[in-house]
Amino acid sequence: MATTLKFNDFIERSLIFACVRLAGAFSGDAARVITHYPFLSDFRYAPYLGFTDEEVKQLLELPEVKAACGKVTFETITKWYDGYMVSNSPLKIFSSWSVLKLLEGVYTTGSLKYSSFWVETGHVENLRELFAEPSVRKKIEELISDSEVKIRRVPSVSVQHLKRLQQLISLEFDEISKDNVELFLQFLADSGYFNILLSVDKKTDKIETNTEYERGADSTFSVLKIPNFEIKQHLSNLCYSETLAVISEFHLRTTSIKNYISALKLVLESTSEKAFVDLANAVLVLLSESQGIMNEKELHHILYTLVYDSRYFEIRSEVQIKKKRKGPGIANTLDMVITSKDVGIIFEYKMNSKSADEALKQIFKKEYYTIFDEPDYKYISKKIYAGLTFERKEKKVLITYQVGTEGISKSVSSDTKL
Repeated sequence: MATTLKFNDFIERSLIFACVRLAGAFSGDAARVITHYPFLSDFRYAPYLGFTDEEVKQLLELPEVKAACGKVTFETITKWYDGYMVSNSPLKIFSSWSVLKLLEGVYTTGSLKYSSFWVETGHVENLRELFAEPSVRKKIEELISDSEVKIRRVPSVSVQHLKRLQQLISLEFDEISKDNVELFLQFLADSGYFNILLSVDKKTDKIETNTEYERGADSTFSVLKIPNFEIKQHLSNLCYSETLAVISEFHLRTTSIKNYISALKLVLESTSEKAFVDLANAVLVLLSESQGIMNEKELHHILYTLVYDSRYFEIRSEVQIKKKRKGPGIANTLDMVITSKDVGIIFEYKMNSKSADEALKQIFKKEYYTIFDEPDYKYISKKIYAGLTFERKEKKVLITYQVGTEGISKSVSSDTKL
């Protein structure tokens, strides 16, 4: 592309559209003559990237559209497909693709059905697994609930940044840092998922910036907001369909999943030894059916994701403990905390040679139990701590648990013969 633009005498200038910024794609003279305009950042080009209010109204007033699609209202189209804000302008842009697909559906079927027509691009699809990460999902949920999320933007998402995100999927990192969460959100924003507003300091009325980021490169704080209901639905599907993805990837059976959820519910209701044995058996059957569990992170991912959408529990994963830190800026992180009514349980997971006793001791050594001292858990009156290990070769699940910080620990083992 760079060669074509530079050496073709018949081209004076060109307009390039891309799904992401072409950072690092050009060098030398080509890089110097290219001006980059982020999506809808310039009102001169914005009207050509979607429908304006007037264009949608004119479209709906066309006789042939009225005759075939009279059920479609401007107000509902606005809720579903409007909302892209143009920088420094009152102009907002509709998704032209989605509006036309809606009208096409009404015309061909005779019925009105609003839905997401969002077409996923390959570069986002390649990072789909990141939507299941608790720290990413938490931010997405804030946006879905109509909140705004402030992030610190890097000047440009580069190839190196994308490689860093890809490394997270390949399990080269145990947990996602705040910087990487914000990088992923910026990547989604650049891909058209969010409106991007500059964050203004209320005290100084100036745009917030940070000059101590990315080795001295200036960064700007931005506020993200979901533009319309279509993208809200699409993001919900990305987050909550992860359960289906886990079931498909690891070949899990519906009955085994139900038994696991039921056993976990019984543990929180009774905390009896039999309840923990039943949980160990349920986990063993579930994991023995699955294919390809190689490490603790995959074990954690399965047991967390299957519980996440259950109406019985409130659940958090990879929770940082504020009261105890391993070093400057690095907090101890527990695997999973589950609550139901006034009962809470902390799980620490291990695999193979690492014992359930070791997992339970880690909860106390690293002071994971102090999570229940935080305001969000002040209603918890019964506190349970459990270490769980899956011995894949021996086909056995062991659980060591303790009720209360002063209680006596007990150990149970699965007794199901596979």
